[in-house]
Amino acid sequence: MVNYGSTARPYQPTTDRLNYPRITYQNGRGALLSEPQRTNYVLNSNSCAWATQVGASLTFSSSISPDGTQNATTLNVGTGTYSGAYYYVNRGTEVAPVSIFAKAGTLPFLYFVNPAGSALVAYYDLRNGTVSNVTAGYNAYIEPYKDGWYRCVLVSPSQTNNYIQIGVTDVSGVGAASYAGNIQIWGGQNEVGRYPTTYIPTTSATVTRPADV
Repeated sequence: MVNYGSTARPYQPTTDRLNYPRITYQNGRGALLSEPQRTNYVLNSNSCAWATQVGASLTFSSSISPDGTQNATTLNVGTGTYSGAYYYVNRGTEVAPVSIFAKAGTLPFLYFVNPAGSALVAYYDLRNGTVSNVTAGYNAYIEPYKDGWYRCVLVSPSQTNNYIQIGVTDVSGVGAASYAGNIQIWGGQNEVGRYPTTYIPTTSATVTRPADV
């Protein structure tokens, strides 16, 4: 594979066959994965270059991501409340699950903020793979991947969940770390639907995966 740019991109097979089989292991054993058509509206999803920082900074290509290449990003935060990053997609009132892959760094907890940016709604323990302090009405999931990575997913009960807003802390239930630190992030996704689908990488444009047949 050959691509332009300063970092390696995820492998993309050069085939005209769209409906090749994919396998899921969600139930502990391999099974065919069949999903509806979905679009990831987050641009440059792998590097997380989409993120606007609030009292935080990003270090690109700082570690190995779940796809096996060095294209994950370090999210460095301070001790200010809601220190983190966000990405806004203006799509009105569509229901949109949001997700991101994360790995513990010097701090262990990732949190999501509600669409209004005014309250913390779920905490993801990146050491133990658990979710806590989930606000009533929200659905929060954490899925384990290799090498300490987890996919953290949030689905809002309302029709205004149209951006990703995350932060980092060392204690579940609080909005600021007691000391500055970091976690690793990769693969942000914002999609329209009632539940999340598998990750769809993007570059400078949105990507739509066709429905499996």
